[in-house]
Amino acid sequence: MKKFQFLALLMAFSGTALMVTSCDKSDNCGDTPPTYTSEMKAIIDAKCVSCHKTGGPAESVGVYSTYASMKPYLEQSWKEIDAGRMPQAGFPQLTDAEKAAYECWKNAGFPEN
Repeated sequence: MKKFQFLALLMAFSGTALMVTSCDKSDNCGDTPPTYTSEMKAIIDAKCVSCHKTGGPAESVGVYSTYASMKPYLEQSWKEIDAGRMPQAGFPQLTDAEKAAYECWKNAGFPEN
């Protein structure tokens, strides 16, 4: 019986230790999250604006050429990127580092500056 109790305690401790030490995606954001101005504008201009611009094929779902015009679509843009739907196939894809920066930007509340 004591062997069973010890094993149960060991398993409970191991599970708790695993939860405490597991990596959370936001842990990789560092002390200073990216802002639109500092990092995200360059990524968005390179990977999104070719379609999400005035007169572009995705204008109806957001113009991303400025922070002000993109602001109403920030949360949805992250959902599309996170789900792998954006950028669409055939267009330059975000690198893992760019996706991580976008997620950190989202986690920080999409700051402009």
